[in-house]
Amino acid sequence: MTDIKHATQSRPNTRLTVLLVSDVEGPEKTWEDEISTIAALARQDIEEPFNVVIAESDQFEHHQIPHSITETFPDIQFLFTNIASSAKLKDFAVAQCQTEWVAVLDADSAPAPNWLRVLMEAADTHPDYDAFSGRTHYGTETPLLRVLNILDRSVEDPGQDGPTPFPQNNGALYRTEVIKKFPYPDKGTPFLSSGPRAAKMRNAGHKFYHVQAAVVRHQMDTRFIPDFRRNYGFMKMHHRPRTPWAAFLTLAASMKADLVNIVKKHQRYLRWIDWPLIIWMYFRVRPAEIGGLIEYLQGKEKLEGSHFR
Repeated sequence: MTDIKHATQSRPNTRLTVLLVSDVEGPEKTWEDEISTIAALARQDIEEPFNVVIAESDQFEHHQIPHSITETFPDIQFLFTNIASSAKLKDFAVAQCQTEWVAVLDADSAPAPNWLRVLMEAADTHPDYDAFSGRTHYGTETPLLRVLNILDRSVEDPGQDGPTPFPQNNGALYRTEVIKKFPYPDKGTPFLSSGPRAAKMRNAGHKFYHVQAAVVRHQMDTRFIPDFRRNYGFMKMHHRPRTPWAAFLTLAASMKADLVNIVKKHQRYLRWIDWPLIIWMYFRVRPAEIGGLIEYLQGKEKLEGSHFR
C-alpha cells in the first residue's frame, strides 16, 4: 500500500485526460474498481500519451491505496473535495482539466483496449462534433449477462457509427471547453442528472457522435440488478404527474421499449439458449422498477438506500 499522492499539473504536450469517478458507494472504500479500470487503461493501444485523474470525496483523502495504481501511472492525479455526488465530482474534476479532450469513466467500467484510440480517431475525423461515446456491456460469458445486456444496455446501441441524440453518461469523450459550460444539474444520482445536461448541450447546438467500437465493460454484482431498475423507474417518472395513471403509462412504455429492443436486437445479443431466461427476466425486473415508480408517487425527491450516488 502507498500514501495517496496529489498532483496538479498535466503532462506537457498532452491533449487528453481520462477521468475516473465511482458512481456507487458502499460501507468502505476498497479501490478494487479503480485497480481494474487502471489496469485496463494501461492496456490501451493508443500511441499518444494521456493523463489519468481520479476524483473522490475527501472522506477518503487519507486512505491508503494499492501500489498497482501509482506504479501503473506514476503521474496519476488525485483530486478530493467535500462532495459525495458522482455527477458533481465529475464537474469538480472537469473544471480543473487543462487538456483539449476529457474522457469520463465510471470507476467500475473497464474499457476495451481500443477504446481511447477509436474515440480519438472519431474526434479527429469529425471535428464538428463535441462528444463521442460508444457502448457499455456486462460481458457475454453467461446467459444472465447477455440477457441483462439487452434489457439494460441495448437502448444505447444503434448498431453502427453515426450521429446520436445524446452521449452516453459513461465512457464518453468530451471537448473540454464545451463540457465545462454544462455542469450536471443538482439532481442527485446520474440517472436524474445526465439526461437534462445532454438536452441542454443539444439545445445549445452541440452535436454527439456514436462510435460502435468504443466499448466499456461494467462490473456486475447481485445488488446492482434491482438497484438499477429501481432507479430507472424513479428516473422515468421524473417531471411527470405524481398520479397512478402516469405511473401505469410509464411502466407500459418501459415494457414496450424493452420488448422492441429484444425483437430488433436479439440476433446481436442473445443465443438460442437465452430465450427462457430473457422471458423470465423481462417480468422479473418489474417489481424493482415499480418500486421506483411508487417511491416517486409518494413524493420522494431522491431514493433512500440506493447504492448509486
